[in-house]
Amino acid sequence: GHLHNAHKYLELHPFDKVRVVTNPTGSREGRVRSLMRALKSIQPDLVMSVNIADVYEAVGRLRQGGFKDLRVAMALHGFNGEFFQDMKVLNQLLDGVITTNRLGVAAAAAIGGMDRARIHYASCGVRIGSLPNIVPTQGPLTLLYSGRFDQREKRILDLPKIFKALDERGVSFRIRLAGSGPDEG
Repeated sequence: GHLHNAHKYLELHPFDKVRVVTNPTGSREGRVRSLMRALKSIQPDLVMSVNIADVYEAVGRLRQGGFKDLRVAMALHGFNGEFFQDMKVLNQLLDGVITTNRLGVAAAAAIGGMDRARIHYASCGVRIGSLPNIVPTQGPLTLLYSGRFDQREKRILDLPKIFKALDERGVSFRIRLAGSGPDEG
């Protein structure tokens, strides 16, 4: 629909290696089949989904159809009860769960029923030295941080380092912050 127009998104945020998955039917079956076609053409070693539940059905069907080595992981970025129910239902299909915080690791085991050996923690963020060379085309670069102001889980205290790196590169910028948390001060 108009809220999920990949082509408009890519006009603003161009990426080199993108496969747009379309679903002309608008149905769940259409999504699953479209995802299957995309996965067949790409032939990835690992599929990791963030909130696209139909990818698991697509992977399951592909495995039954001969793609036995195709691995799938769930990226857990939230604590919606449905995610943990999905883990229970998909337990035999999922090769792993990757979560961005330590509470997610415990919840995937306790609520989602996942074996701890298949649960992995990957912190959010990037190293400051790996910032791309950013040059805004019009006016200052506008940065938005929206979320929990928490160093331990969200690395909020990296923001001053990012600002310093941008200053050193001569990038004009402004920042907008929205949120709250223990490191708000």
